[in-house]
Order: sequence, then C-alpha cells, then structure tokens
Amino acid sequence: MVGGMEKSGDGVRMEISVPRKGEYDLFIIYGKANDGRKKEDRISAKVNFSLDSKTEILTLPNTIKSEYTDYIKYSAALEKGKHTLEFTNNHGTYVIDSILVAEKKENAEIHLITDEDRTNGNVTSYLAVAPYDGYYSIETDAESFEVNDNKTEKGKFIYLPRGLNFIDLEKGNNLKITKSQETKGEVIKAEDIILSDGALLTENYICNISSSSGKGEFKVNAEKEGVYYLTFTYSNNDENGVHDYNVDLVERYVTVTVNGESQDLYCRNTYSWETYKTVSIAVNLEKGENVITLTNSGNRSFNGGETFIPHIKEISINSLSK
Repeated sequence: MVGGMEKSGDGVRMEISVPRKGEYDLFIIYGKANDGRKKEDRISAKVNFSLDSKTEILTLPNTIKSEYTDYIKYSAALEKGKHTLEFTNNHGTYVIDSILVAEKKENAEIHLITDEDRTNGNVTSYLAVAPYDGYYSIETDAESFEVNDNKTEKGKFIYLPRGLNFIDLEKGNNLKITKSQETKGEVIKAEDIILSDGALLTENYICNISSSSGKGEFKVNAEKEGVYYLTFTYSNNDENGVHDYNVDLVERYVTVTVNGESQDLYCRNTYSWETYKTVSIAVNLEKGENVITLTNSGNRSFNGGETFIPHIKEISINSLSK
C-alpha cells in the first residue's frame, strides 16, 4: 500500500486505508538536506507526525540532499478502514517522498536466494540479506556450513552482519533462517576502552585516534576458540576536499588488531556526527583472554593528509554460532 499526499499549510496530509485490523509498519521515505555549508550543519531534522490526530516528534537523519532518500519505520496498531497522517515542520529542511504501508510480520523468514555461481558439487550456496546485526535461528540438513567464508559449527543460532551474507552448505540443500530474540554477546562501551597516546573519550564515544597518534585497547575473554564478529556502532561526518560545490565525503577507517593480526575496517560516512550506524568485522579469538587494539594505520590517506578513526560508541563481541 502506498499513500498519496497533498499539501496542508506548512506540511503535508495524506490518507491511507488498511484492509483489516492489525499491526502495521509505515515506511516513511524522505530526503533531508543540509541546512548550511559546513559539515557541522549536517544534523537530523525533526518532524511533527500525526496519526489520527495523535502527534509525536520523529527524527529524520541527514541524507546530504533532499533528492537522496532514506527511510524510517513507524509501527502502529490500526483499525480496518481509513486513517489520516499529517507531517508539519519542527526543525530542519526535509522532503517527505512517500509512505509504504505493510502488515507487520514478526519472526519473518529472511529471503534466501540460491547462489548459482557458488553452488558446486557437494556445496549448495545461498545469498541471505539480514535486516539487522544479530543472532538468527537456523535450520539446515547440512553436515556443516560456512558463513561469509568462515567455517562454523552447527548450532541453533548464527550471527549475521546487517546486509548481504554468503552461506555455503556442505552435503545439504535445505536452509531456513528466521529472526531470533537471542541477544547480542558482550558489549564494550566507549568508557570501557583504555585510551592512550592522545586518544579521547568525549561524551559517549572515543575519538582522536589518527595515523599519527592515539590508541584504544580492551580485553575479551572467549569461552572457546573460533570466529567472532566485532560489531562497531559509530558515526562519521568527515569531509575533506577541494571542490567549492561538491560534498567531499570521507570514509574513515579503524585498524583492528587482534592478538597481533591487523585489519583496516572501513566505516561509511553517516552524514552527521549524531547519526550512528553499524559495521562488522570477523576475527579469530583464542580461548581465554584476547587483547584487541584500535588504531589508524594510515594505509590510505586523502591528499597525503592525516587519517582518523570514526567516533566509536560501542563494540559488541559475538560468536559466529551458538
């Protein structure tokens, strides 16, 4: 179901109709323009949202330009029939593009697509798109399987990073994955990370770790040896360029070193320091204590300049299967 809109004073009003009483998800498609020329102007917009005359404030994260769209999801219990939605300005420049309305589905299966290019011999491969970083219930007839090229034990749950995942079944072809209520593993907050050499804890995130200086360190006690996912919650609003009219976004990265082995983890620009997103990296942990350090290698720099990590709010540590 897609809603049509009409202008109403300083906002827009629309009417939707649902076929039956129940829980629904409203996907609000919007664009949020910068309200100035500086990167500090890239902040979220606030919109007064009214559903059947009940009003609350929604936050619309920055998208750089109004024509660059994103969405937020709003869930509501609706009676059968027509309902009125209205959006009025609270703060910031934004455009409401459209509203998609769908019946809410709890514990829905993740859509799986057979990957013909990877399927070969005794291996059956699938593409799976995970809507969030976390544990998912898994049912399969395979003797063993790999997730994103990492071999794992059979268990009731697997950890999938948000987005596209590759799953290879060995000697099996049946696979069912559903959302799970299983919680994340250990969570390392910014204040739990030991900082040195100029690294800073500001508000609720760590920063000021660069290719020149700064380091963060924490320890993880693993119950067993194996592959684990470190999922970073971060923000990145870096801009560094020479154009007068282009927004020159920079993808910052953090160098993650686990027991002496280092990887550069790239963190896409979130268009605002107040907008946090997640990114995951697979690492090998030994049973017992593991030392993890956060630095910036400087392996890639823009115009030969100093490079920095993003703002890091927290890191969760999750075994690939359990």
